[in-house]
Amino acid sequence: FGGVYACASFNRKESIRFILGGGEGDAFVHGPPEGYQSVGTAVLDRAKEMALLQECETKYLGVQATQQKGDGSPSPPTPPTFLCDFAEGEHGHELFAWQHRYYGSDASVHLGTRSMREKLEDKAFFDSNAILKKAWKEIKAESNENSPDSNINSAKTDMLKGYSLAEQKLLALIRSEVKSLTTIYARYLLLQTILQYPDGFSLKNFIPEGSSPAVELDLCRRLWTLLEVCGSSKFGGWVGEAGAMALAAEHLGLGLGHDNLGGPQDSSYGSLSQLLNPSWYNDALKVVQNTPASGAEIALNHGGGAALSFICDSLQKVCSESVTMCEMVTAGVRRSVRMIASVEHKATNESILEGDSSPFPSTPEDISDIRLATFLTGLLLSKPVQTKLGAQWPPLVADLFEGWSIGLLSACMPFRMICGFTCAGLLNVAPHALETCVGRLPTLKQYFERLESSVSRRMWAERAAMPVSSRYLESMVELLCSVQRSSYPLKNTILYDSATPLPLRETTETVDLDTSFISCDENWDIWTGVVEYHGIEWKNPPPNKVRSFVDNGEGPPDLRKGCLVLRGIDWKYGDEDGKELPPKKAPEPEKIVASTTDSVEPPSKTSDPNKTVGADKDADDMPASPDTLESSGDNPVDDPVEVTPAKEKPVEDTPTGLKSSRRKKKKQQKPKLSYGTVLSVEPWDGVPTLGRRVRWHATGVEKVYRYGGDGGRFDIVHVDLNEKKNKVKVRHLVPESNESCASRHGFGVHRKFNILCRITKDSFDKNKNDEPLHSGITEWPDLSAGIKCTFCFHSDGSVTVNEKSLLWGSKDSGWEPRFGCPQFIPNQSIHLKTVSTENSTTENSSFEELKGGNTLTAKHLKNYSNGETVSVSYDMSIIRRRNPLVNGPSLSSLPPLTFDTDYHTNNMYISQSGRSATCKSHESRCTAFANVGFTRGVHYWEIKLETASETGSIFIGVSEKPSSSNSSLSVGSGHPRLKQWLGWGFVNFRATSASGAERIYGQHFHNGDTVGVLLDCDSGRLSFFLNAIKYGEHILNDMGVAYENMSPFGFNADGCGTGGAGEGAPSCTESYRGGRYLANGTVRPKALWPVIGLRNNMDRVTISEKWMSSPGYDGIFLCKNVLAVDKMLTSYYGRSESLPEWSIFEGWKEFNRWNSSKWLRSQTRGSCQTPLVSMGLDTDFDTTEEACAVACAVLGLSEVFLSGDTVMIKRSAGRILEMPEEAVILGSYQERLFYRIISQRTEGGSLREGGGRAWCFDSSEVVSDGVSRISNSKASGIFLPRLERFSGFPLKVVLNDGAVIRSDLEIDDLSSNLCTMPKGTVITHVLERRINSCGVVRFRVLYENYEGWISERIRGGNEDIIVERFSQVVAEENSVEVVEDNEKYIFPEQSAKVWHESFLKKNGAKESISIFSRSDYETALNKGVIGGLTTAESDAFLVRAMTAISDILSTGDALSASFLEVSAAINFAKLSVSDSDAHKNVTVTAVYQAAASVFASLKPGFTIPTTHSIMARISMLRAFNRRILYALPFASMKPAQEGSAILGGTHGFGTGLDRVGRSSSVQSWVEIPSLAKSLRDSRHLVFSSVKRTLFDSVIGATTTPTPLNHDEYELPREIRTVKINRLKARRAVGSSKKKFSVFSQMRQEMRSWSASALRRSYTAKGHGGQKRAFKVKLVGEGVNDYSGPYREVFTDIMQEAQEMNSDGSSLLGLLAPSPNKIGQVGDRRDLNVFVSNEKKSPQFSFDNMTEKRLGKFFSSALCETSREKEEALFFLGKVVGTACRHSILIDLNLPLGLVWKKIAEEKSTEGEIIREVDLLGSRLKTEEIFWFLASQQRLLNFFVDGISSVLPTEIFSLFSSEEVEALFCGNSDIDVDLLETVVEYEGYLGSDPVICYFWEVLREFTSSQRKSFLQFVWARNRLPTKSSDFEAPFKILKDVKSKGNNEECLPSASTCFFSLTLPNYSSKDILRKKLLYAIENVFTMEQDFITNDTEVGEGWRM
Repeated sequence: FGGVYACASFNRKESIRFILGGGEGDAFVHGPPEGYQSVGTAVLDRAKEMALLQECETKYLGVQATQQKGDGSPSPPTPPTFLCDFAEGEHGHELFAWQHRYYGSDASVHLGTRSMREKLEDKAFFDSNAILKKAWKEIKAESNENSPDSNINSAKTDMLKGYSLAEQKLLALIRSEVKSLTTIYARYLLLQTILQYPDGFSLKNFIPEGSSPAVELDLCRRLWTLLEVCGSSKFGGWVGEAGAMALAAEHLGLGLGHDNLGGPQDSSYGSLSQLLNPSWYNDALKVVQNTPASGAEIALNHGGGAALSFICDSLQKVCSESVTMCEMVTAGVRRSVRMIASVEHKATNESILEGDSSPFPSTPEDISDIRLATFLTGLLLSKPVQTKLGAQWPPLVADLFEGWSIGLLSACMPFRMICGFTCAGLLNVAPHALETCVGRLPTLKQYFERLESSVSRRMWAERAAMPVSSRYLESMVELLCSVQRSSYPLKNTILYDSATPLPLRETTETVDLDTSFISCDENWDIWTGVVEYHGIEWKNPPPNKVRSFVDNGEGPPDLRKGCLVLRGIDWKYGDEDGKELPPKKAPEPEKIVASTTDSVEPPSKTSDPNKTVGADKDADDMPASPDTLESSGDNPVDDPVEVTPAKEKPVEDTPTGLKSSRRKKKKQQKPKLSYGTVLSVEPWDGVPTLGRRVRWHATGVEKVYRYGGDGGRFDIVHVDLNEKKNKVKVRHLVPESNESCASRHGFGVHRKFNILCRITKDSFDKNKNDEPLHSGITEWPDLSAGIKCTFCFHSDGSVTVNEKSLLWGSKDSGWEPRFGCPQFIPNQSIHLKTVSTENSTTENSSFEELKGGNTLTAKHLKNYSNGETVSVSYDMSIIRRRNPLVNGPSLSSLPPLTFDTDYHTNNMYISQSGRSATCKSHESRCTAFANVGFTRGVHYWEIKLETASETGSIFIGVSEKPSSSNSSLSVGSGHPRLKQWLGWGFVNFRATSASGAERIYGQHFHNGDTVGVLLDCDSGRLSFFLNAIKYGEHILNDMGVAYENMSPFGFNADGCGTGGAGEGAPSCTESYRGGRYLANGTVRPKALWPVIGLRNNMDRVTISEKWMSSPGYDGIFLCKNVLAVDKMLTSYYGRSESLPEWSIFEGWKEFNRWNSSKWLRSQTRGSCQTPLVSMGLDTDFDTTEEACAVACAVLGLSEVFLSGDTVMIKRSAGRILEMPEEAVILGSYQERLFYRIISQRTEGGSLREGGGRAWCFDSSEVVSDGVSRISNSKASGIFLPRLERFSGFPLKVVLNDGAVIRSDLEIDDLSSNLCTMPKGTVITHVLERRINSCGVVRFRVLYENYEGWISERIRGGNEDIIVERFSQVVAEENSVEVVEDNEKYIFPEQSAKVWHESFLKKNGAKESISIFSRSDYETALNKGVIGGLTTAESDAFLVRAMTAISDILSTGDALSASFLEVSAAINFAKLSVSDSDAHKNVTVTAVYQAAASVFASLKPGFTIPTTHSIMARISMLRAFNRRILYALPFASMKPAQEGSAILGGTHGFGTGLDRVGRSSSVQSWVEIPSLAKSLRDSRHLVFSSVKRTLFDSVIGATTTPTPLNHDEYELPREIRTVKINRLKARRAVGSSKKKFSVFSQMRQEMRSWSASALRRSYTAKGHGGQKRAFKVKLVGEGVNDYSGPYREVFTDIMQEAQEMNSDGSSLLGLLAPSPNKIGQVGDRRDLNVFVSNEKKSPQFSFDNMTEKRLGKFFSSALCETSREKEEALFFLGKVVGTACRHSILIDLNLPLGLVWKKIAEEKSTEGEIIREVDLLGSRLKTEEIFWFLASQQRLLNFFVDGISSVLPTEIFSLFSSEEVEALFCGNSDIDVDLLETVVEYEGYLGSDPVICYFWEVLREFTSSQRKSFLQFVWARNRLPTKSSDFEAPFKILKDVKSKGNNEECLPSASTCFFSLTLPNYSSKDILRKKLLYAIENVFTMEQDFITNDTEVGEGWRM
């Protein structure tokens, strides 16, 4: 990636020099590899690129004058600059925090302080006193130098000189200011001319006839200078990077902060506003009045430059007439972008000249204004310029694109975002620009080639925040899509880092989405296993202390050419070094003196000072010398770590004689050491760098010696010697050998690795023996890696696994335990064979074991003892589901998840099955790990709490394995680090725990409860699910996120790692990458393992056999999906004319899959409660009879439950439920039968809290009628044969204490002891064999008069056998279940096959489904377009029909609708609009009516295709919608121009004043094609359910976290109480006391609340699943807020907002009846409009339409009344947004065109808007209509601002206006049929007479009466539009308290729980009378408690 620098790491005693090549400096010893170039060459190429970039700027903008030195000589030439690539920098990433993505107003971004120069230049200094003082100071300093003595005369002279100097300075200052004023007035004259004559202004008026082109160039340059000086924002301080950050913050909607000096800078001297400001003073108003143009700085853009909008028309005309001006503007834009991007680097670092006394060095960046650059870019793209320039326009855009592309290389992320959107827009209008750009600049070519990789990495980095993506990522996606649309062929380079996984397969457009996002039996086969590496007997090298030095950065220097050595510890070569040579005879004394004298002279280059006396002649030619030593960086004198020799005594001056001779004898020199010099680095035994060629100085022998070879042996040692070579100064440690390193990491010792294999079900190829090959992934959690493998399934049932490549994990480190080296070694292969049942651990199981072995030869490792190559053997053991197929993947049943018997503490006991863990002592906390770890994907498992001695003694969570060098951890080893609770988890006292830190979380759980664990490795979140019994009530609760930022990959970008879906959970990362931001995760691959912790004796937990696992997704997959969706959108509204290939292929697959009616998609317990947040465990269930039969056979059932059957559940997770629950069977997945609870017998519970998600049965839950069918079924009465493993067989009691018979399968307090069978008893009546929920094998037996259950083994300890199989006795016929023909069923498929044959005999064969061929489908697809409509219009019509049909169906989702139901409805709709009468004989259903109503909207003459072709077309649309669902989180919904100055903004200036409705405005500027625009145009092609899924997902992800209360039954303190006095509010209706209204009371209560407080969505226990942001206290009413009062408040506010006073005025002054409502004319007569006091246009004159358009926003006088109304509308918007966030539908009748279309950004004309609210006024084109619409728009802005503070309004542009209205208001009419579909009865049946009376009466009610009824029972007066949107069922309860007085009793309701208590009335009339009385006369809530007198008095007091 970009921004890579050449660097090296070296020790203190070494020095290096970089040789970069490129023709400068030294030449390369070894040239660059093929296909690469040197760094120096690259720098020179980048310098040439920079020169190319500056050519255009130099030509048009001119060159600055050459600088000169102080002496007048020219300065040296400017050093060359080169283009740098910093595109991966993350500067400014704080602006993209996910918290502010949709609610930027919450943030305040401070962009720093302006420079001192900017501050000082804001003021002109004319202070004469200051000038005089400065002059005197200068004169005094000068006089002191000349004459130190001072007197009065000299002082007088100095004073006069000071006055003179001050006068000169003042005159010079005045002269300068006069020049400035002259320039200003000249500019003023020109700008006024441009402003007043936009149509007549032209450069031709200033160019004399016959002038040369240079005159026009000079004139354009002057005009550019004027624009650059006066139109820039530099006077406000927003220039350079600060200006870019400010523009980005404005685009993101963030609040800005900026330090200014001397007050605001809006009217700074020299700005355009000041020049256009003929202000005048009004004595009456005492204010300065300005023209609209001069006031534009404050009105439009704080800081300058906004008034350019008033001269944009003139500038358009100038650019349209002058190509030179366009090129001038282009050059200016390019220079500004380049300077701000800071992508040029000087070759030398230069400091400020010493002679420059200015503290403000001038830099070109000071005038670079990005806002001006964006304005001018939009100017050049505007239609007038494009039209007039013609063929000269495309090259101009290409130059602009190249200039803005340079900004993509900037290190500033906000600026790259601006450039990304701008480049995307330019490329969309001029696709050829990319080819021109990349052809000129190779750096940009490299950038665009890796762009897809960069986007993929960023998507992966931001995965934790999904579905919220940063605006930066959206800009990069927009740019990538525009590159794709340009069709320019770029080499697609996919690059990854250590934190980004690679895909299993090469990702193409036709990839199956379900493999990553959906779990399905067709996707993966999962195996678990163990790889055991056996220990080897090899001698390790001696211990080496070098590692401790290396870790501290003080490793030994490299032994290279020229270094000195001595013999080492492994020397075996005799006297080759000369060490054993006899010592030489000492020379004569006088010779010694001479030698001593010579020794102190510096060594000569011509002599050899290392030559030893008596040495061989060849020693004179040895290459080693002190010079050589010094040049190599090993000069002993300068060595900082040299050993200092002993201090010598000073030598006395003695002439000659005995004393001197005696002294010389004492100072005899030591002989030189036998040292050698390294000549070269050589291989040893074929292994590089393990040998050194050495030449010994003493003997001249030259030979290669071992330096780490032969297993880590060192024949030589690296030393530093003194100058005389007779003493060792430093003996360096030998480096760590490969063998030492491998041994230190555990290679060669006995070790086990747990693995997880995922194999694709479809074969990609076959081998030469025609055996299938399947691709797959083998995960090695211990090594934090995933390996791509091929699995070959042989005909004999064996499997060969071959490792191909690394998909994730560290490639070059950490593999020593496997391979003995740090690198991953591919192509490891192992052959696995099935183990016989007798030798396997899987007897009586549905799983089988495969084993195989192999030997790994580590060629680079040698045995230290003998030097031979080291080999290690290993075995692989795999557990998979038994496969009836011989060659191929097994079926989808998951192997069991168990505890690792080798990884737990010694005070913990693991059962033989591996499922249970028991604490054996009170010593300390203990931990046990599971046998499977996870590195990526989404995983869910469950832990049952069997026994907990006390609160807080059980820990359930995940953890990394503690690092250890031990070979293995056995049970008895007692790993010390396991005697504590490791990792992050949930403790059974309602808290999370990590490293001793605890936090309130979730709920309490106790003995018998089950805790589910959801680990999302991809997004980095850990969540828990609770299945518990509390006070007899069955609790199923998703407790939310416990920890976040715990992805094993980490997060490779600053600011990433957390997200709104994390719910404010603590981060598990202790150290952050950047160190400043908590969101920064570490990038260190790791693995997370399921763990449990126990503390007290006999604490016990069990892992459930039910678990799920998904492989997850990767970034490149997400990126490819977005590109595919963009290509589809382009085919509708772009340049492509045909559908992309992927849409046809996937549509064909979708048609056949949908037509088969085989699959049913649903959420599971492993699904996240927020959609699109955690993807992978949403599941497609197989609904076929065969699959359900297999799943039932696995459960040991004797009957089959089919998909759609309703069952009664009496057991759950080993417990008998006190209140049985109803559930519907969904289908089969992984051979498990899944169901969804549809009715819980608990008041106040909500299936939304977790109970409504799909889950599966295990074999312990179906015994003793634990599950029974309660609905009619085709499978009733058909017997399902039982599998052999469930069959009983004769048993014999072998335990001394006998066998205890219990009454139930489970062993708990509810299971009583029946009797005890003594030892030796033979049991012949064994009815069945089961495994209970705790993993204990149990037998149901008949003994004497008892029928009960006995265990096979004792729990705990050694698990002694209680009973064993007794095969010597022939069982009696009734002792065991006898299968017909004595046939045994081993596989569930065998049993299911027998059952299915009986099923077909009874019900007949199912009608075969025709499968379309690819060609037939494509033909039908092309014929599926409705004649008379375009392709887009036809598909939009089908989407509308599909949405209408699915809304009636129970699923409410077009992607889940049944093929048969849809095709039948489509067929009926076709008949209904045809001339045929065939439809009259069809029974009409609500679904048929919905489809017919849509088809009735078709105009006559349109040709409707066949049903077959329509279904083919809908299949393609379903495939498209599945894709777009996962692409929308990364796509921009808002074009870059909206609300921003990017590309000039929507109207040619900065941020538009309209908050909404920008797309419907008149486009006077340029509208750039974009992905956002394509999505808006294609909104009608997206199913409503898909849009709603995205909206709900973003709502959930942007919810403000709410910490829990210590008391789980109390609301958190953040949920504050709001007191509302409704009694007082009702009495204020009709009066002027508006302050007593519910609206005003609520506004007063929330006056200090932030918007984030209203974005809370807390769901309290027992509140019916209602989300809330606050609690309501209704003063004077006896009611507790269990959700009813909360909803009631919103309803009351909406009623007040639309209520009128007695005088006809609005009660709140916010909404008033529309003219159509007042006159009762038009189609919509119930609409309201915003109250506006503006009846006439303001008394201002506007010179042009620009001023008029802007003036409408400031036309009203800002009096207190206007401010009050605007603030009230803002609060009303917050209330409306809060209601929508919490799924409370409101009754708010607002116009479609005036409000909802603007919110949805749909285009509409003024005529349509006016006709909707004022039919009569629409016929009068008056000025008042214009100002009425302007005032409505202005008030709508405040209303939408309030909504935007609570909801992500940006997403509404994906919805249609009708969908947006339905989202807020639901269905305006109460649909009784819809209400009846969600009803539940308690005490009544649906056929009871009183129930029939009730529904008849409700249908006969008027619309207002039905609304009153709904208000009475649910505290709301709008229903959802479809049944799937109901949060809770409507319950009708029988009144059991009436006791025979039914006729006198009134019905009662509980609004909190949506229930109606109905007496058993005898007639319909009585029921009508009582029900009407109740709903019309109940105004308060008084059912919960009796209100005391004080509170009642407070409620009635005014």
